[in-house]
Amino acid sequence: MRQVFLNCGFTVKSIGITSDGIDTNELSSLAPDVIYLTPSRQFPTGVTTSLEKRIKILEWAKLHGAYIIENDYDSEFMQNNRVIPSIQALGKGERVIYLGTLSKAISPSIRCAYYILPKPLVEVYEEKYKHYNSALPSFVQLAIANFIKDGHLEKYIRKISVLNDKKFKILSDSLKKYLPKDVETIGSSGTHILVRICCCTNERELIAFMKERGIGIHGIKKNYNSLKAPENVFILGFSSISEEKIESYVKHLADALSEYISSKR
Repeated sequence: MRQVFLNCGFTVKSIGITSDGIDTNELSSLAPDVIYLTPSRQFPTGVTTSLEKRIKILEWAKLHGAYIIENDYDSEFMQNNRVIPSIQALGKGERVIYLGTLSKAISPSIRCAYYILPKPLVEVYEEKYKHYNSALPSFVQLAIANFIKDGHLEKYIRKISVLNDKKFKILSDSLKKYLPKDVETIGSSGTHILVRICCCTNERELIAFMKERGIGIHGIKKNYNSLKAPENVFILGFSSISEEKIESYVKHLADALSEYISSKR
């Protein structure tokens, strides 16, 4: 999204992340016209914005006449966390542009996204975009509408959420069981876990080392807009792996990490 905003000619500034969401003190000092958030899950840290902070952000937007773009990313996979109302719901849609997709709930190949506009922006949208056509075919929109209306989407999301919770627990337990002591888990999201490999000082080197052993991991440096981006924190995804294979994959990962750590001593 940073690049999208830059391509549109906007000035973009970053706001730091705390354990319960963005740093609202930084927000007050920057005073932006629009703030873009993923409060359900910040990627890649997995931080969920607290209810108290959501209310504070909403009050700030009302006070300064600013808009909030709320991307409800990863809200389907909360891993038994209590459900927190969206900022859009808390503010009754007044200052919030609410975005979401069905990429994880159904399939990314459907290419279905949606948004809910505050009433004052509906007329602006209709005037500026009335000559644009949706990239989503009408028959797909109709099928999705019926899928939602008949209650199938809600049931399906519940089903895959339960399955994801099982996978997450298996992965967490397996990591605790097999990972070398120089590796620690430091966070998670709906579909991945973050690990810190303490002896690693070069992200690219470790990624290449693991790739030679048939293991794909991803660093998080590219997600930072700072020179302080860590070289030793990596993402382990699990949503596409079957329950039966997770433990054996973790064993393979642990063996490769042990080999890497030994080479650094």
